[in-house]
Amino acid sequence: NDTTVVSSKSINDGEWHYCAATRVRATGEIKVYVDGALEASRIAGTQALNEPSVLRFGSLQTGYSFFNGYLDEIKIYNRALTIA
Repeated sequence: NDTTVVSSKSINDGEWHYCAATRVRATGEIKVYVDGALEASRIAGTQALNEPSVLRFGSLQTGYSFFNGYLDEIKIYNRALTIA
């Protein structure tokens, strides 16, 4: 199942922001950080993330609701990094 986690902090202010998200498969916990602060968390499924074949940044998986801004230095790790 798809899960959406949204920060409470607005980032559409024309400034650069550092945004990060983590997911721990064992617990299903997803966390969203903005500028180093935890903004939102949610428990989702613990299934493997092997679908879909396309991973989207800046829009929903369906290709709608596009982010109006710039994305830079996207990194993906095979583990959830610590807050540090």
